[in-house]
Amino acid sequence: MRSQIVAGVTEEIPPTGAVPAYRPDWVPVRGHHLWRCGVHFDVVRMPGPYGRAVAARLRELVAPGDAGAVVYEEKGGGWTYFLLPPNSADDYTWPADVERLSGPRTIAYVGVPALPGAGNTWPLSWCSPPTRVAPFVEPEVLLDVLLDGRLSPPAPPAGTGAGRRSRRP
Repeated sequence: MRSQIVAGVTEEIPPTGAVPAYRPDWVPVRGHHLWRCGVHFDVVRMPGPYGRAVAARLRELVAPGDAGAVVYEEKGGGWTYFLLPPNSADDYTWPADVERLSGPRTIAYVGVPALPGAGNTWPLSWCSPPTRVAPFVEPEVLLDVLLDGRLSPPAPPAGTGAGRRSRRP
């Protein structure tokens, strides 16, 4: 399989003439890669079943396959990471149960898996891979899902400080 780069995006060119898979340059060919939040994308994350429920609701509200980039963590906290357009997370006031990993006083890294079918990416997987139409989650749509009242955020464990978010400068 050959590759070509068009406008910073690598497209795999299958020999059969099928439609090439869309792969932004920040998505690795194999395995997974850590990227600093705020460079290629901004990130907000939610814990465990709540994050998965938000991702499922997001997928229901948009055209099939166009929810934007959402990554699951299969180990540890079971976080769900919503990849937003670069420099967009600070433009919104996120609910307390959402942790913003991007911002001027935040240094965080998020793992990004290869596209489905590209081999082992454990412990990361795509809930919704980036597409040409929706390379990122639209912050307004995600915020609508969070504020529509259909999903209940988890209660933070007592005494852990979980659920708090950093103050804006």
